[in-house]
Amino acid sequence: MPNIMRSLRDLFSPKKRQAPALDAIEQSKKDVTSDDAEAYFNLAQAYYGAGDYQEAIANFDRSISIDPDVGVTYYNRAIVYNELKDYDKVICDLNQAIKLSPNDADIYLFLGQVYHHTGEYELSLKNYAAAISLDPSAEAYSRRAFLYRSLGDHRRAIDDYDRAIKLNPNMDQARYDRARSYDDLGDLKQAIDAYGQAINAVSDYAPLYNRRGFACYRLGYYKEALIDFDRAIALDQSSAELYYNRACVYFRLGSYKRAIADFDKAIKLDPNYAKAYNNRGFARYYSDDFQNAI
Repeated sequence: MPNIMRSLRDLFSPKKRQAPALDAIEQSKKDVTSDDAEAYFNLAQAYYGAGDYQEAIANFDRSISIDPDVGVTYYNRAIVYNELKDYDKVICDLNQAIKLSPNDADIYLFLGQVYHHTGEYELSLKNYAAAISLDPSAEAYSRRAFLYRSLGDHRRAIDDYDRAIKLNPNMDQARYDRARSYDDLGDLKQAIDAYGQAINAVSDYAPLYNRRGFACYRLGYYKEALIDFDRAIALDQSSAELYYNRACVYFRLGSYKRAIADFDKAIKLDPNYAKAYNNRGFARYYSDDFQNAI
């Protein structure tokens, strides 16, 4: 049977799997005999690639009925059940896969992710720890860090993001989420530095400039905040939040007309932006436009 690393995820790209998968079905059908577990396994993979999940499951079932002692078959059937959001069956198959392949980190990693999704956080942490003990990969540390973040344990999240980035310096999402963890802790200077590292890796992502700008704003670094909000808006002119944030900086700098102009843009993009109306009133008041301030 195929090695577990040759999973359905590896074999088929969700965006480009239809045509080659249909060809694979026809080829796999030719190879099927009534007692050939691997042939049914390959046919199941082909059906999965074509998006026919029920036939994929049916053929994994046939493969398992012939040879029930192959962990990779349960693992791959779990992937199909996951597509169908049948998480009880996903968990059941992954636990069986672990019994048969107890040293395969991928299974624990997948199971940890499923338990995270279902809100069973202790079990998720347990399985991530098992995956890391077998294979301390950047992906495993990153996923556990994301769980720690969702639990509000930002220090542990940062530690795991550090490990993930050390193992794989190209984990841009991990850099961003690490910066957000510093931000959530209120460690704004560290957050600004971490956002800077993330920006060095990905310079065309408006939320990075927005978040660093807001951290600068909270520290009173208004000129630096303004530069970041300018960059963010240059990348995304559709965000009411960006114009609102820059308007707040202009207000702090005493540039009330510019603040009003940006509050106007924020309100145009989001007519229900209550804070923008409120702060635009203050900006009008301080610019001596008392009639329109109310």
